Amino acid sequence: MTSKEFILIFLLQCEGIRGQTIEIFARAGDVATLPCLRSSCSRLAWLYSRDEGNVLREVKDGQVQASSDRSQRLSLNDDCSLMIAQVTGEDAGSFTCLQDGSLVVTVLLSVMTLTISSLPVSDPMGKNKVVLKCSLTCYPAPMCICRPGRLRWMDEEGGELRPRTIKQNNCVSILKIFPIDVKRKYTCQYIRRNDVWVQAQYRASEEPGDPPPGYIRHINIIRVTFSVLLLVIAVVAIVLIKMKLRRNAAQ
Repeated sequence: MTSKEFILIFLLQCEGIRGQTIEIFARAGDVATLPCLRSSCSRLAWLYSRDEGNVLREVKDGQVQASSDRSQRLSLNDDCSLMIAQVTGEDAGSFTCLQDGSLVVTVLLSVMTLTISSLPVSDPMGKNKVVLKCSLTCYPAPMCICRPGRLRWMDEEGGELRPRTIKQNNCVSILKIFPIDVKRKYTCQYIRRNDVWVQAQYRASEEPGDPPPGYIRHINIIRVTFSVLLLVIAVVAIVLIKMKLRRNAAQ
């Protein structure tokens, strides 16, 4: 990174990121598009910052830098917009597009992540209860401090649910579901000025790689039954063979 680029990023951070600033909200796992809208990507750079003391170069002269930890997920559109595939909370931060060392645009990327966990099998209710954790990672971090109404949970009929909300640097909301109902869906929404800026949804029957409730239990029953059947067949076969051997010996 050149000293000019470093000074520019430092001034943007200290002065509250003046100039043209765009906020982009994305859902973890989706493709985030950070606009730059230039006719040529020659001598164009994308810089990334998560905190004031660390600025990384993601793109130089229109080429994604192999040194970037997210290089395999980055690409440029024809208009020089930066594409981030399979975006994660770790990608949240400030992205600055420069051309010929001059500021074009600063994009603040925020990412919503919805994680799902089950109670331990030893828990009496573990098989029928899930915990949903919805978090929003922002830049700068103080923007993500939870305030009433910022994160909300909605059911499939548009009714608002009451979660257990934790206040910390990142906005986090936790919803416990018991019992699991595959016909219901739960949506976490980030609200600003009464508008939905980003949302993530959970439906038990649509859980990637997760079988329907009761599926594992049914499979286990089938496996046990099949094993017992094989054992019975083996025992019967052994008995018949011994009986035949005795008859042959008697003759």
